[in-house]
Order: sequence, then structure tokens, then C-alpha cells
Amino acid sequence: MNATIETDTSTDIHTTLTPKYQSSRPLYIFFLLLAATLLNGLDSSEFTGAANVIARDLHLTINDIGILASAFTILITISAIPIGLLADRAKRSHVIGACLAVWSLATALTGLATNFIALFLTRTLTGIGEAGYFPAGNSLVGDVYKEDQRGKVMSWLSLASVIGPLAGLVLGGVVAGLAPGSWRLVFLVSGIPGIVLAFFAWRLREPVRHTTGRLPSADAPGTWNMQYVLAQLRNLLRIKTFVCLLIIGVLTTFTSTALQTYFPILLQQHDTFGMTSGQAGSYAGLILGPTAIVGVILGGYLADWLTRRYAGARLLIISFSALVVLPFNIASLLVANTHNLVLFSAIMIPAFFINTLHLAPLAAALLDVVPSESRASAVAISLFIQRILGSAFAPLLIGMLAGYFDPTGLHFLHNAAGHDIAFALICTCPLAFVGAGITGIIGLRWIRTDRSAATVQAPSQVA
Repeated sequence: MNATIETDTSTDIHTTLTPKYQSSRPLYIFFLLLAATLLNGLDSSEFTGAANVIARDLHLTINDIGILASAFTILITISAIPIGLLADRAKRSHVIGACLAVWSLATALTGLATNFIALFLTRTLTGIGEAGYFPAGNSLVGDVYKEDQRGKVMSWLSLASVIGPLAGLVLGGVVAGLAPGSWRLVFLVSGIPGIVLAFFAWRLREPVRHTTGRLPSADAPGTWNMQYVLAQLRNLLRIKTFVCLLIIGVLTTFTSTALQTYFPILLQQHDTFGMTSGQAGSYAGLILGPTAIVGVILGGYLADWLTRRYAGARLLIISFSALVVLPFNIASLLVANTHNLVLFSAIMIPAFFINTLHLAPLAAALLDVVPSESRASAVAISLFIQRILGSAFAPLLIGMLAGYFDPTGLHFLHNAAGHDIAFALICTCPLAFVGAGITGIIGLRWIRTDRSAATVQAPSQVA
């Protein structure tokens, strides 16, 4: 691909470029990030799709599944912010390449695990993927694409973050149901593409960073120390809209992680629908997946279109998504125990569509209100908090609640824990949806001011 790309008004990705960015090979960067996002989602959800079979094979409890689903966040806890800060200073392509290599290797090693401890260690190592990839990747997007086009770009990346997990659910569930121990094959094979992609990411020629002058340059002498780190944190947490987006991210991540982790298991219980692992994975990926894809793309494009008319459009879409999906979420969990798959599907399809509308606007809104030189740090902090309070907490809490409703463990042992899982979800997810919707509405008070402040240049940098 040539370093200079001619503008083609028929293609959104081409038209998002300004002339000064045309030498940065944005299409190459875009497709590399798209592929990495797909692989990340695939690797993270294969375990979820095969979890019910793995539990039988390795004699795990439902609480063990919750712990393993949360395991990857332990390394994110330790490494997300340091790697994000590093991505604001080091070459982001090297950060992405190294993270791809580590999480792919950890995925392959999952296929060799023979007990809970081995699974815990390999699932924990996969956390380095999200810890470094998303901050560095989103920072690249912020430098390559204009503000009013980021929603479209993030919608495609958010789409990959939906397709990847859905594909992982199908692949993990179907392969796990083929034969005893066949679940190991899916992890061994799926780690290979990530190693190949890591090579191309490492060699990526990334764009020049564009700074506003509002914060110290990460390349300035003496800035890579604790004082600089704390200064970054303080400045980011002073942005009120950023804080609101953090809260929304935690709550929406909680619901998505809880549902993604336990949805396939719920479908396989005899007191709900009694599906096989392959049927559950296929249902989640092939029946609900296309609806989610439409929701992600529409949410991003709609947010860009409305943002040209109203600065708070992205927050409005986020709030709409969270509040409108609430009754669908409650109804679907109540209907799950009726064995009526047709009625369940009639509720779940619009629920998936509405719930995915917020993904791209949430990612783009974060880039809108943060100075360009701190985007990777901002994404890292957001990722850190979301994963600790959302991804890590959700499976643990749902697993503990379901275990509390089934203290003997006999329900899950005999594949009859559907009522327990549904009740645990209905006690938690609706509250998170309400909180996210209200926080989005509150954030509308500051969105215009924070967006303007994020794009103000220092006098010395104004042409």
C-alpha cells in the first residue's frame, strides 16, 4: 500500500482524513486494529462458549467459572495504567505487537490446562492483551481520524469487539461439543493468528502524535516519573464528562460481561432450554449476532450525524440505550424459565440491538473530551476501572449469587441451575442499566465545555 492515499468520497474511511494525515497509512492501521480487535474478542469468549463442557471435564463449580471468567482482569489491574502511560510515550505499534503476542500465546496454553490452577494462570495472562492493545489502538485512532468521523471508525472497531466474542461463543461451544476433550483444540488453534498479526503490528509505521500543549509532552525530559503519572491522572479526573463516562463504562461493562459469561450456560440448563454447547453457541452467535452488528454500526453513524447538530448526542444515545433496554432485560430473564424459545427470542433480538447502540458512542465520546496527548492514558485508566469494577466483579458476583441460591451445588452438577443464574442476573443487571442511563443524562451538563477544552491549542501551536 502506498504511503499516500487519494481521497475517495465513496468510502468513509478515505473521507475521514485531513490532508496532513494522508501519509499515515490510515487504512492499514484501521484494518490491523480491526483484526486485532476481532482476535481479542474471539480469544476472550471461546472459554465462555465452552465453559459448561470444561466445567464437566475438570470438575469445576459455577463459582469456579465466575472466578476464571474474571481471572484476566488481575493482570489488567497491575498493567493497564502503566502500559497505557507507556503507549503515550513509546512506539504504540510495539506496544500493540507485544500485547498481541503474549495474549495469543496464553490462549494457546489454555488448551493444555488440566486443572483449575492452570486455567487460572493462562486466563490471567490473556489480560495483557486488553491492558495494552486498547489504549494504544484508540490513541492511534485519535491521531488519524477527525473528531466528527471518529464515531464511524469506532463503530467498526466496536463491531469487531461484538463479532469476535460472538464468533468465540460459536466456535468454543461447537468444538467443545464434538468429542470429550475437544475444547482444547479451539484454544490451541486460535492462538496462531495472533502471533502472525503481532509481527505486522510491530512493523507498523504509525502517525505522528498531535499535541494540544495543555499537558506535558510524554517525550519531554524528566516527565516519565511518578510526578508525571500523577499529573496525568489529576488532569483527566478533572474532566467531569470523563468521570461520567468512567461510571457508564463500569456499569455497561458489568452487564455485558455478566450476560456474556452466563448466557450460554443459561441456555444449556435443563430447567430453561436444555441446549447442547454447540446449540447454545450457535444460537448466541448466529441468531442474536446479526442484530447486534446492526446496532453497533447504526449507533456509531447515528452518533456522528447527531453530534454535528448537538454536542451531547453521543451521551443521549448512551442513555437511551441503557434505559430502553431495561424492560427487555427483565422480561427476557423471566421468560427464560418458561421453556418458550420463540417468545424468548422475540424479546432478546430487540434487546441485543438496543444494548449495542451505545458501544461506539461511548468509545468516541471518551476521545472527544480528552487532550490528544493523553488519549492512551485515558483509555488505560478507563479500561482499568471498567475491568476491575465491571468485568472482574460481574462474573464473581453472579457466580456467588447463583451459588448462594444453590448452596449444595447439585443444580449446576445436574445442569438444572437455570433458575439460579436467571435470578442472579435479574438482581444485578437492571440496576446497572438504570445507573448508566442516569449518569449519561447528568453528563450532558458538561459535555460541550469539555469537548471545547479538549481541542484548545496552546498559543504557540496555533497556526
